[in-house]
Order: sequence, then structure tokens, then C-alpha cells
Amino acid sequence: MVGTDWRNDMLASRVNVPVHMRSWIFVFPRKLAHLASDVLSGMKRVAGPMGIGIDMPDMIELVDDRTESYINAMRVNIKHRQTQFVFCLLTSDRKDRYDAIKVFSCCDHSVLTQCVLANKASNKTKLLTICTGLVWQINVKLGGELWAMSLPKGLMGTMIIGIDVWHDPKRKRPSVCAVVATRNPSMSLMYSQFVFHEAGQEITSHLTTLITAARRCYYEDMGRLPERTIIFRDGVGDGQLEVVKQYELQQIWDCLKQEQPGQSPKVAFLVTKKRIKERFFAVPEAGGRGGGTLRNPPPGTVVDSEVTRPEASDFFLVSQLARHSTVTPTHYNILYTTLDWPASLYQRLSYKLCHSYFNWAGTVSVPAPCLYAHKLAYLAGESLHRNPNPDMARHLYYI
Repeated sequence: MVGTDWRNDMLASRVNVPVHMRSWIFVFPRKLAHLASDVLSGMKRVAGPMGIGIDMPDMIELVDDRTESYINAMRVNIKHRQTQFVFCLLTSDRKDRYDAIKVFSCCDHSVLTQCVLANKASNKTKLLTICTGLVWQINVKLGGELWAMSLPKGLMGTMIIGIDVWHDPKRKRPSVCAVVATRNPSMSLMYSQFVFHEAGQEITSHLTTLITAARRCYYEDMGRLPERTIIFRDGVGDGQLEVVKQYELQQIWDCLKQEQPGQSPKVAFLVTKKRIKERFFAVPEAGGRGGGTLRNPPPGTVVDSEVTRPEASDFFLVSQLARHSTVTPTHYNILYTTLDWPASLYQRLSYKLCHSYFNWAGTVSVPAPCLYAHKLAYLAGESLHRNPNPDMARHLYYI
């Protein structure tokens, strides 16, 4: 698979690690019975070439589409430690119903859910495309792996951590700091956790607790602590860099020192920023196609001189392809590091990680753990409003 969008390649390919859908529940209102049957048939049809087995679910037909009906059906039919996930076919995008389903499944219990809107699934011409996306998403939530990427040499034993903070636009509800950390060598499995803190506050004081828990999970899965830790912190403005370095980085340093006293932690802390004014253009070769027209630089382009800051160790990375507009690069600032790495290794790793976000068969603008952290913080702040069941931490339940 090459390029920045490999969805078409995936359609004819087996997923890297399939998970058999053996014990699951399909909940739908009576008036959508025919659509539910079509969706189930479509999912089975597309799952075969992927190597994913789908057993017949418990089909739970509701007399109406009230929120209470969905919750009661889940409460009665979920079998503790047996039900893999619940599939909910929804008549509309009512936020209160979606939130209630997520709170019940993520907080009151520890069962994965997949929701889909009827008006989206009822498009006959796109049904198989929609079903493909649903099967991919469910496979990832269950712990599967859609594809694998080749990593730069020397990264065995490395934990990648993404950090992002969600703020309520009205500043009425608490902000959410989310941490998502890799927990396997291929960097496809994640540990995910979040905390609530003061509304509107970007800098968090809870990183010691979150990262200690993430490293404990890594130890449980791998039988050893990670040899090095690389953190990508998203959402920080230039005016907050020193505060982040003095406050958040210090928490991480103290956490690592406490785990391995007498040793100097191997750690790198990078700040990513997407909302920037800088734009770059590729100058065509003389006599080439397109004449002298400026073009977007190709994905993978790195700019680390001339326009970077002499006092910082920073670079710009173009990770996506923009066909109809000017591409926006992402700015990376290596705020602190104890690793004896050349700048090119940070650049290559950052670009590689933009290929591993399993909710999109293509590259994304920031390393996948950052985008996962953004999704987790958003779900927590918009829908959950409370801590999830601890068992959910090993699943990408929020994509």
C-alpha cells in the first residue's frame, strides 16, 4: 500500500489482525427491521474478504425508538464478560440518546458499542462502502489491527504517548485531558485514559497518574517497562511552551525517575501544532509538466531550515495530500530530549505515526496517538461526563 490513501487497496485485502465477531447484539426499532437485515447482510458480505468472521448476532427488535428502550434492551441482553459489543441502529442523531448509550456501555458497564444512523445506512448505492467502514471500526475496537507500518530501526521498546485537552466551548463544563499510549511493538494497541480538570485550563497536573498507569499497562502486556518514551503534546500555543516544559514535562520526568531510580530517563517531548500560518510550495523543474505553476509539496516533505527558529529544534512536516487547496503542514517542536537521535529520526517517526490512525485509511495531520487522544477527550467532555469502567482503557472505544 502506497500513497496517502489506501482505502481501495484495503477493499481487496485481509486485515492484518482480524477478530472474530462471535457474541454480539444488534439493537434496532421495529420500523427499521428491513434496514437492519440489509446492514447485517452487507457486513457479512464485506467481512469475508477481510478475513473477519461474523456470527449471527442476537437480533433485538424494539417496539419504539425511545432512549429507554435501547438502554433496557442492552441491560437485559448483555452477558457479562461474554458480549463482545452492541450494534445500535438509530433513527436520528439525537445527542441525548447517543450520550445515554455511551454512558451505559462505557461507564455503567464495560461493553463496546457501534452506533450508525438509519439515514446513512439506507443509501443503497453506498451500503457496502458503509458496511466496510463499520466492520473495520468494530475490528479495531475489539483489538484487531487493520494494517501494519514499517517502523524506523531502533524503536523496539519504545512507548509513544499522545496528549490532548478538550475544552467546553461555553467554558461551563470541566476540561478533559486525555492520554493515549502505545502498548505493543507494532504500536497498534493503545492504553487510553482521561481526567477532568478546571474548565478552560490547558495545562494539566494529572500527568503523573495517567502516564504511570499507561506504563503499568505496557509492563503487564510486554513483561518489561519501555526503554524510551516519546510524548507528542497537541494543542499548545507558543506562549505556553515554557509553562508546559516547566510543569507538564517535570511531571513526566518525576514519574520516570520514580520508576527507575538512579537512571536517567530516555525521553523526548514534542509539541505539535496544526493551526499555523506557514505554507510551502513545490517549485516544478524547468521544462516539467505544469510549466512554472507552484504546487503543493508531496506528503513526507520536511522543512527544517531557513524558516525554522534558530533557538528551537523544530521542523514542519507535510503528511497529507491536498488536491484542491493549499496543504497545511504541521509544526513539530522538540521541546526536550535525552535521546541521542538525529533530527531525521524524529521526522521519520512522526511521519510514520501519521499512517497508523485506524479510523481513516490514509494519512492524518498528526501522529495517531495525538488524534486518538483528541477523540477520547471529545467523547469524555461531550458525552460521558464521568470516568469510564477501567476495563475500557485497553480498547479504542471512542473512535
